[in-house]
Amino acid sequence: MCFYIRNTKKEATLYEALEDIVCYKMLRKDLSSPYQYYLYTLNKEVKVKLREPKHINEDGDLQFKLYNKYPSNCTITRIDQGLHSYSSLKIAKENANGFMFSKYYVFKCIIPKGALFYRDDIKKEYVSDKLIIIRKII
Repeated sequence: MCFYIRNTKKEATLYEALEDIVCYKMLRKDLSSPYQYYLYTLNKEVKVKLREPKHINEDGDLQFKLYNKYPSNCTITRIDQGLHSYSSLKIAKENANGFMFSKYYVFKCIIPKGALFYRDDIKKEYVSDKLIIIRKII
């Protein structure tokens, strides 16, 4: 899955987690992810290499912004590989309920201290190089 960072800065900012970050992820009952079908294991750290962010070209920016109703002053950057999560339970629930063809569950997760991550400041989502699935919430 591609992760889109929408923010008002020119460049996407890579952060390092200074402490564990609580986040949420939507998964199927078998703990597989919605897009890549990656199979997670509870309480096991998963690590991937984050790909370098790429700016969407100006025409793509405009079309994407208009389609998704984003402010014209935001910059859109795409990351093609990483572990996606939501910053709040509310946002995770809304996304899990938005899928019509499959049943998804929301899991509490941790982006562990020392992990690298990007943050979408508008949609309040993360993409990180490490993630631990803790337990099913809903």
